[in-house]
Amino acid sequence: TRKTMADADVAKAPAAAEPSPAAAEPSLAAEPAKAGPKPGKSPKVEVAFAPKGEALVKELKRQIEYYFSEKSYPKDKFMNERAAEDPEGYIPIATLCTFNNMKRILPSGDVAAVVDALKGSTTVQTSADGLKMRRHPDSLKKTIGGRTFYARSELVEYTRGVIKRGAQADLVPDDEAFARELFKLHERYDEKISAGFKTIKVGHAEGHPDSNCFLIVRDDGSTEDFSYLKCIAAAFPDAPDEKKKRTRSDTAGERTAKRQATGAPAAAEREFEYTPGLVVIVEGAQVSGERALDVRTLMETYGPCKFVELVDDQPLMYARFSDTAGAQKAVAELNEFEGQAVKVSLMEGAEEKEYYGKIQRKAKERTAGGSGGRGGG
Repeated sequence: TRKTMADADVAKAPAAAEPSPAAAEPSLAAEPAKAGPKPGKSPKVEVAFAPKGEALVKELKRQIEYYFSEKSYPKDKFMNERAAEDPEGYIPIATLCTFNNMKRILPSGDVAAVVDALKGSTTVQTSADGLKMRRHPDSLKKTIGGRTFYARSELVEYTRGVIKRGAQADLVPDDEAFARELFKLHERYDEKISAGFKTIKVGHAEGHPDSNCFLIVRDDGSTEDFSYLKCIAAAFPDAPDEKKKRTRSDTAGERTAKRQATGAPAAAEREFEYTPGLVVIVEGAQVSGERALDVRTLMETYGPCKFVELVDDQPLMYARFSDTAGAQKAVAELNEFEGQAVKVSLMEGAEEKEYYGKIQRKAKERTAGGSGGRGGG
């Protein structure tokens, strides 16, 4: 039988020696030569980064604390939705390990390694079972002017007290220092102090002689008011809205079928009931629609506020409280909004009935229109 040249070459080849352990390890020298880049093009460089030891601990701590930081967490809809699923606000560490940066830092997804790296963190708290993490309660506090606040409502209440004291006499050093630090949180801080900044006092905004607010005093003697509520909103930003998603088995059609089977009326067909004395009318302050959060923040210093409505192009707004005590306190104590004097009253009688009737009519319209998507246009 005739042998091919390839067979002959194999027959002539000497027996391969057993590879040494060192030779068995992959090396760049052992790799076959690769074609170089085409003329005019740079070679593609791939860098694998997987820190180890102390570098791994440091990188894990930095990344996880960023996820829960004030800079990232309040705006991260996914994180807030996951936290809302847990009664104590925890997020599974296994979920965090699926994030792209975490997969780069810790390809193994080792939960125990994450827990070890975050020991002693003041930003993140680990659950007792070592499987979940949440924002550390202490990370939610804000220290301004040497005072610590744990909620937006606390800061609003204290600030209003400073303004009240400053209206009766010059701000004492502690109150003035507090106002200075609070002012630094304002979104237009740099713009407002462009002409030089000397001090802060309490006075009247232009055109509103009956109410008090903070005024900055510039080096040239000019003054300008600033919104303390904007500063407070920066100190305690709201998390993204948490939208509850219906399960696949809870579709509109199936809900209708269940209702028809039990003989229960649709929501819009039920007799509308409401608790009198919860709605407050605020007149005199011209506030744009995007300021609803600021208005609600103020209202919550009097009691739990469920909803605020700002009437376009009118100095009029409504606030609906969860209990009558909050509504009555707002009527008794609220007399200004950001330098604008306001008249506050409780909605009653026919006006209150019509207000809730409007809510019911809107509910009927939503029911008639279905629960589909955005529609055309």
